[in-house]
Amino acid sequence: MPRPVLVEHALELPVTPDEVGRELLDLGATDHGDGTYTLPIEHDPAADGGLTAKVVANDDGTTRVDLVATNGIRLPFFHSIVTSVVAVQYELAVGRLAGQLEHRLAGAPEPRVKPVRRNPLLPPVPYTRTQAVGLATAGFAVAIATFGQAIVAQYSKPIQETFFGLHHTDLKLAVVLTVIRLGAFGALFGGVLTDRIGRRRLILLSLFGLAIANLLTAVSFDAVSFTVLQTLSRGCALTAVFAGSVIALEEAPERARGFATSMLALAGGFGFTFAVILLPLLGKGEKWRFVFVLSGLAGILTWRVGKFLKESPRFETVESMSIRRGRIGEVLGKQYRSRFILLALVGFLTNILSAPSSTYTNNYLSTNHHYSNLAILEWRTATTSWTGLIGLALAGALVERYGRRPTALVTILIGGIVRLVFYLTGGPFLWLASGLGDMMFACGFLAIATLNVELFPTESRGTSIGLVNVIGVFGSMLGTLAAGYISNNGAWGKALAICTIPTIIAAVCVVPFLPETKGRVLDEISPSGP
Repeated sequence: MPRPVLVEHALELPVTPDEVGRELLDLGATDHGDGTYTLPIEHDPAADGGLTAKVVANDDGTTRVDLVATNGIRLPFFHSIVTSVVAVQYELAVGRLAGQLEHRLAGAPEPRVKPVRRNPLLPPVPYTRTQAVGLATAGFAVAIATFGQAIVAQYSKPIQETFFGLHHTDLKLAVVLTVIRLGAFGALFGGVLTDRIGRRRLILLSLFGLAIANLLTAVSFDAVSFTVLQTLSRGCALTAVFAGSVIALEEAPERARGFATSMLALAGGFGFTFAVILLPLLGKGEKWRFVFVLSGLAGILTWRVGKFLKESPRFETVESMSIRRGRIGEVLGKQYRSRFILLALVGFLTNILSAPSSTYTNNYLSTNHHYSNLAILEWRTATTSWTGLIGLALAGALVERYGRRPTALVTILIGGIVRLVFYLTGGPFLWLASGLGDMMFACGFLAIATLNVELFPTESRGTSIGLVNVIGVFGSMLGTLAAGYISNNGAWGKALAICTIPTIIAAVCVVPFLPETKGRVLDEISPSGP
């Protein structure tokens, strides 16, 4: 099958083919003997990408050089997006080579094309086709799960009116949302199963369970049935997200684990954004039920995820050995106890803000600043969506260059301070603080998520994440209840500002003590053993 061409560029040079060939060899090309030369592409994201120069003599004594950049990776998900980003990188490489040839052989001015630098949306080291397909598939599973999980938070106000009437109280909603967060305990069970029966099976089972729970939620008749179903839904969604993270990071090349985490977070951002986009259309009355129907129907895509998702080779290796898997005792044992306590503290403290913030921000904007659903969509588009995506894209590069711990400390601290400004001000500061805060938090939380996977061995990696999530859910329950209680008269800004303080404490008092894993091999950080 021919390899798809991403970039083409033709040159006409007033020299002979032999002169062109000599210059290409001087630039590091390989001569294949038929006028064809191949060169490596700087910062090529794929192991099988290539740049070909075809040298052909013209009748008038000049030479035509056709520069073609190709890539053989075909992805089952996000292919167009990835190909577009790769094409930009290849365009830079081809443009630089063309400029060098013209300067050397045609007397053109020295090209101003700077050395090709890696796009932060591309991995720092090449991905094989198997690794790329695995990351894209895990990302698609995370996107489905994140969409299903985001609905409650984004449509909390119409859901609140449906079950509690127009004269509702914020505290009743807070109780419902707090109970729903108990779904993290189901994720703990899922984490243990992830280590015992495999990552792939748990992802597929979780996506299927999420679809069923959200379909039934669409026809829930009271607050109790809604709460029970969404508790189950949340457990399934969390399990799919962290199992997807584990399988993607275990499959990632060394020095690209931060990148893999950022790509999964970006995929989750697509799922979240889709829920937000539907808000102006389905954010009034009982139209929120249709969003749950869409999430349920997305479960049909589970079969396609299963077609391309392969089990983690690391898990298969551990499974073939006489190593006990999924042991909570190992996570809490002497070797890993301090790591777990630090990560659990970070999760607990930051969730006191992140949970009520994700759930109540729409209420804050509509109640305290009188935003309509359309205005909320415009605000999220202008601030939350693209700034968060930029933060996630930058985070993968930051954690690999500066380390996980420094990135988390600086960005979470700045994000917490900026978020205080967001909740205590209005006007232009509301937009500026939101954009900057989301960008910082995206970087910081991604660094912590990378550590969450790296700091525990393969046989207990899912179990450890499940345990950390359980501790984090206590923080989210505390924050959700506290914000609902404080703002029971509509004072959402004050309530959410108070919930921001523990996040700042986490950045200053806990993050500095986390181990640094930058540049270390995964098996060295957390080796598997009997």
